Amino acid sequence: MCARARWATTPFSEQRNALFLDQGRHGSAFTQAHADLVDQWLVELLGDEGDVALVAIGSYGRREPAPGSDLDLVLVHRDRRDIRDVAQRVWYPIWDAGVALDHSVKTVAEALAVAGRDLKASLGLLDGRAVAGDRVLGDELVRRGAEQWRQHARRWMRSLGDATAERHARMGDVAFLLEPDLKEGRGGLRDVTALRAAAAAVPVLPDEDLAVSSAYEVLTAARVELHRSTGKGGDRLGLQDQEPVARALAHDDADALMQAVSSAARTISWASDDAWRRIGAWLEGPSGRVVRRDQALGAGVVLRDGEVVVADDADLADDSLVLRAAAASATSGAPIARATLEQLRTGAAAPGEPWSDAARNALVELLLAGPPAVAAFETLDQFGLLVRVLPEWEPVRSRLQHNPYHRYTVDRHLLEAAAEAASLANRVERPDLLVVAAWLHDIGKGYP
Repeated sequence: MCARARWATTPFSEQRNALFLDQGRHGSAFTQAHADLVDQWLVELLGDEGDVALVAIGSYGRREPAPGSDLDLVLVHRDRRDIRDVAQRVWYPIWDAGVALDHSVKTVAEALAVAGRDLKASLGLLDGRAVAGDRVLGDELVRRGAEQWRQHARRWMRSLGDATAERHARMGDVAFLLEPDLKEGRGGLRDVTALRAAAAAVPVLPDEDLAVSSAYEVLTAARVELHRSTGKGGDRLGLQDQEPVARALAHDDADALMQAVSSAARTISWASDDAWRRIGAWLEGPSGRVVRRDQALGAGVVLRDGEVVVADDADLADDSLVLRAAAASATSGAPIARATLEQLRTGAAAPGEPWSDAARNALVELLLAGPPAVAAFETLDQFGLLVRVLPEWEPVRSRLQHNPYHRYTVDRHLLEAAAEAASLANRVERPDLLVVAAWLHDIGKGYP
């Protein structure tokens, strides 16, 4: 929907413009109010019609329409011969109001047939919500669409996984781009809606945690203000747009906004990667009935069912345990189990002053693992463990760098530099000094 209607003035357009100008509503508070306003309008447009319903899909179905979002609607009917006349009575006022409309007219059977062969249509129905007309009919379409999604879960997970990977490669990382796409980029809003769709079909995903929900709200708020400030529906947060969006959201400056966006995107990216790893294992199926023994990876750290876990007899007071678990993950290629991460977050000790030999050795082992260490560090970061290991990390976390020589935020730059340095370790007498120096070479950028 365009941010400011340039067409006929109607009570709806006046209310919508007033909502767009209301700076007291941000993020989900705005999108829900926007959805409520459109719901009321569509009820008036359709009127009291039998055997026909308007079903909202996409962001509108989720009650998340930004100012520039299209209005995605399915007009579903029970073989109404006059359905074309009914449709025109609804579509034309929407067009006259200057609202971008993505619409279709179908019976339940027709809509399900399309959704059965098209990923986008199937995802749309999964977000469906009856908003006007025959609610029984509209609810039937939504219910059967969800059932169809679950019935063909394996096929859809492969398609959705492929589409997600292709989108990530095409759009890049929200966390690190100077002008990220808040919706389609890796770590963007689309990743969360994909995870919610996957969770509706497969039994292996954990409930969405507060960190992901909070990150989603950060990006939603930025997207709403981007649409408001530009008067357009684009989702790329350009350099020229960052300052007005920052002001609208009461950030100190554009850097503070982008630091929040980067941090949110990294949280979503980690959750997405973790979820798709779980889905991949689920698609492969059980490994058999043979009970596999734990494989020791170090004192108190074992490989169990393809994940690094802390053994039952591990000493949480051991100040090297967090780093040894991360090093085991990086060197084995196995992720740290989520339950282990929660256990470490709750009770693991931080290195003392000075660090023990075991903690220093574990850090060096982790850094020398090279590129796999980046993912291990990111995992520690998402559970607050990296800052526990090195409190000085907090000021550089998601901190932007304004020069053409740096692609990443300061903290990610340090991790990438250390990973690159690890490839040169066999050329120097003290590889430990090389990788630690690379890891910390810009740590001072977090301070005045």
